[in-house]
Amino acid sequence: MLADIEQNAQLPHKVSHLAVNGWDLLSKISGGTTVGKVLDMLLNYVLQSPTLNTKEHLMQLVEEKYGKN
Repeated sequence: MLADIEQNAQLPHKVSHLAVNGWDLLSKISGGTTVGKVLDMLLNYVLQSPTLNTKEHLMQLVEEKYGKN
């Protein structure tokens, strides 16, 4: 039981736990998209798949979904 608690404490559960931050996103998102909206989407994504919380993977996801044309 203690091991489960420690493992859950290490999982990302706040935007600040993401491997990217707002500054990382500014060059990748189009003008109408807010940084907060993208960070929230990334947090939901990482909550479902914590092992995908890497800068490379998250930036690729942002570029695919919100990239500038």
